[in-house]
Amino acid sequence: DAQKEQLNAHVLLLENLFVLIAGLKAYKARGCKPYFVPTLETYLDHANAIQRKVMRAYLKDVLQRPMGKLVGFFDTVDRCLAAKKDPLATSNLGKSPLKKVIQAHSGSNMRENIKQLSKRVDKHFINEPRLRPIIWQAITDDMLSNYQRVVTLLARAYKSTNLSLDFTQTDLKRWLSER
Repeated sequence: DAQKEQLNAHVLLLENLFVLIAGLKAYKARGCKPYFVPTLETYLDHANAIQRKVMRAYLKDVLQRPMGKLVGFFDTVDRCLAAKKDPLATSNLGKSPLKKVIQAHSGSNMRENIKQLSKRVDKHFINEPRLRPIIWQAITDDMLSNYQRVVTLLARAYKSTNLSLDFTQTDLKRWLSER
């Protein structure tokens, strides 16, 4: 399907950019001619910019399974708060939908999803294993950032409900490091 093809394209681009950037850096480090340096740095800057863009797209796609609905729900909560509206007074953001989202993202589900994600990343980058720790660090940073954002919005918008995630940031860090 189209989503799988897009994900594969991101993987190929990330692998190729990783090799390209490593090669350009190695060439520069070996002492290329001084008049090549400005052009080389331009290529490196451009390749790094493309790599960041593709990495963001890859992370967005690959993190859909473990955190997509949770992040999507709280994106909507954030927009509701920005519009000075009460999420609890909105039918698709009330207590019942919140409970469903939290239950779907229980600690045991998150842990299992992270295990599956780890296997998926290993499979994606089987041809360039040096890239795996870089990708995993980006995933870790993104998931921890999303977790913190969700917890902050949960406390801000749903304090009266006494609902919370059943796992902590420490749990999430541990699961991400069990890789």
